[in-house]
Amino acid sequence: TGSIIRDSLLNFFVAGRDTTAALLSWTFYYFSEYPHVLAAVKEEISSKLGTDTPDFDNIKDLRYLRMVFDEVLRLHPPALPISPKQAVKDDVLPNGIKVKAGQVVFLSPYIIHRDEKYLGKDANEFRPERGEDSPVNKNPFV
Repeated sequence: TGSIIRDSLLNFFVAGRDTTAALLSWTFYYFSEYPHVLAAVKEEISSKLGTDTPDFDNIKDLRYLRMVFDEVLRLHPPALPISPKQAVKDDVLPNGIKVKAGQVVFLSPYIIHRDEKYLGKDANEFRPERGEDSPVNKNPFV
């Protein structure tokens, strides 16, 4: 019916707005706490874009800004705080835990993105430079 379509579209637009607002809010917070990061972003924009209007092609050149956004999203993921997944077959998680078919595993991006085992002792710190070796920056399709 029309109301279902309207409600679905409204939900889609609100969800997109909220996640973008969360990303931008945390980004501006970190800019205020780390002025050297803001200065680096300004310098990158100035040197890469000059007076050009940002567009789909030239915005790809803003690698440091991308690293800032990735770091903000790592520390403050706007998605569901816990994401349940059900195993369709027996499997073993990367940490060695065995999961049987039908079992539900709850994943928390907030906790995963702060795991010192993979991110080092500074896993809770805002450090966009950690993204320099990220596969995202090496592969334009990721």
